[in-house]
Amino acid sequence: MPLFAFANAGVHILGRMAPAARDPITLGIAVGLIVGKPVGIFLFAWCSSKASIAIPPIHSSWRQIFGAGCLCDIGFTMSLFIAALAFGEGEPLDMAKIGILFASMLAALVGSAFLSSHRLLPARRV
Repeated sequence: MPLFAFANAGVHILGRMAPAARDPITLGIAVGLIVGKPVGIFLFAWCSSKASIAIPPIHSSWRQIFGAGCLCDIGFTMSLFIAALAFGEGEPLDMAKIGILFASMLAALVGSAFLSSHRLLPARRV
């Protein structure tokens, strides 16, 4: 399914990366996804833990939970759908798609780096 979604994103990247790097739509979407989604997921998990609504997994650290939040940004199909609703057809939608695809690729790298740079913790007692 992700390969199908990527192939049908319908954005032509070749020759458009330089304009996209300066476009406020591309930058806003990329920063919003790269920063907003992991921070939101992490803060919700942390607040839920502190309010005793949820219990963090036994063998994980808060760093690993943040890394998992980064990986949640990899899924881009809903972002593409919302961008199509917001921008319609044309240049703004293409810039939004480039921002979404860039954020998804960067999220994979950042999330993988967070998770691979941390060793497993010993089991803690609940």
